Amino acid sequence: MPRSTSTRPWRTRSRTVSTSEGVSSVDPVRGRAAIREFHRETFAGGPLTCTPVNLVVDGEWAAIEWTDPAGFRGCGFFRVVDDLIVTQRGYWDSAQLNEIHPDVHGAS
Repeated sequence: MPRSTSTRPWRTRSRTVSTSEGVSSVDPVRGRAAIREFHRETFAGGPLTCTPVNLVVDGEWAAIEWTDPAGFRGCGFFRVVDDLIVTQRGYWDSAQLNEIHPDVHGAS
């Protein structure tokens, strides 16, 4: 599959919450201004490269599994309506992120 530039969803000002299972979740970034700032912060450190591993499309929905050059893995789910992404969710293993990229892991 071709390589693509992707965002790192952990670079956000949204708060991180620990659950009883020890899983972290990030509050959604909502609105054009907040999304713009999120991407500005994400790409401030330079280009980010992720390689698609799997892509599944079903109607308005798409799911992509990706990996970065260091082996960090995650996935994203997108809903596209009228050629616009109206919903996006990203998932990754916070423990793996902290191990591979400790400099970008948000403090809990």
